[in-house]
Amino acid sequence: MMNTLRLPIAIPALLGTALLAVALGFHAAPANAVTEETTGEQDKVISKLPTETVGQQASEILSRINKAIDNGRHYDQVLESASQEDQKVLQLQIYQLRVQIMNDVNALAETLLQMESSGPQAELRTEVEEVFTRITPLVRFHIDRYRQEVDAVRARRIEVKPEERATLEAKVEKLSRRVDTYHRLGLEYFNKMQALGMPTDDTRKDFIFLLNERVAELTGRIDLALERIQELDKLNKETPNDAGIVSLLSSAQRSLKTNITSLEVVLGLMDALELDTRSSRARLVTLTHDISSGILDTGVAMSLVSTSLLTIDNQLYIVPNSKIWGDVIKNVTAQKIRRVDMVFGISYSDDIENAEAVLADILKSHTKVLDEPESVIRLHTLGESSVDFIVRPWVKVDDYWDVYWDITRTVKMRFDTEMS
Repeated sequence: MMNTLRLPIAIPALLGTALLAVALGFHAAPANAVTEETTGEQDKVISKLPTETVGQQASEILSRINKAIDNGRHYDQVLESASQEDQKVLQLQIYQLRVQIMNDVNALAETLLQMESSGPQAELRTEVEEVFTRITPLVRFHIDRYRQEVDAVRARRIEVKPEERATLEAKVEKLSRRVDTYHRLGLEYFNKMQALGMPTDDTRKDFIFLLNERVAELTGRIDLALERIQELDKLNKETPNDAGIVSLLSSAQRSLKTNITSLEVVLGLMDALELDTRSSRARLVTLTHDISSGILDTGVAMSLVSTSLLTIDNQLYIVPNSKIWGDVIKNVTAQKIRRVDMVFGISYSDDIENAEAVLADILKSHTKVLDEPESVIRLHTLGESSVDFIVRPWVKVDDYWDVYWDITRTVKMRFDTEMS
């Protein structure tokens, strides 16, 4: 596993006086952070530019950011004196505020780009570029911070009883999803900086290093989880009905799933950057036993020791026959139709019925979405920073990726215009 620079973490104190410290939510910050100790502009967070200068939409986003900052300052004031249970609630709200602010920064950049299509926006551009310069280092800071928390929770596993391991694995899963969130934000920030014409060579280099580091970590953890599962499965067969072994086996399986999910997220981000993920994806195929989940063509060749599979983008996967013969294989292309499983989130302040109507209209309008079986749109989970809908249309197998990409793009565009 690669060595990584881990930054020190202080007690949460959500919002300092500058936007960087605000989104960070901690006194400790990257070296170029602006904090209470380093700036004399103690009331300046982000400029509240007048509507007549930047337009209604940008002005609303700026106001929303500053409102989030005010809320955070309030949480900061009550955090240390709160009970242990209330501290957990406040820390969750702090996390949600961080993500909200970072998403609003992206929205502000998108608004700037739209406005500049009609003419220069010098004052708003200066503000946006300054914010990106100051807030981008937070992505790495938060990734390192949550990875440290994951490591700390994992270290506690040897101290607890087997039946208590499930609680720790649930916490690891939650923290891992936060790491995934900040990786996604990192790509979004890089793309926005490119669109703005800002220098991105160093940002791209650092982000690619971060992704490769994460792949190496997750691959190692997946191998370790598989070893544990094999050992515990053997013990379970030797000593059936042992509650402790069953609990440990369940926790190891959950750990494997958590790490595979994160690996899939990172590989998707690397694909978006047009990086070579073939070896990592081949490894993922052997782990998940999913040799055809939308990536495989009909090119299959089998020898005495291995099976070669040709993907639709002309990549060759070689899978040991021990996997083909000894494990369960999931083939999603054997049927004529297939369900597309997607998840879309809205903020807690958005209108649920409006979101449902937009999603239903998108599915109804797409010519490749089948009328039967009926599509499903349901409010699924109340997440840490979003209200999530499952969206499940049915399509012909050959149309799977076209529909997946079309609907994802359309949802983003319509949510931007109809949910703000």
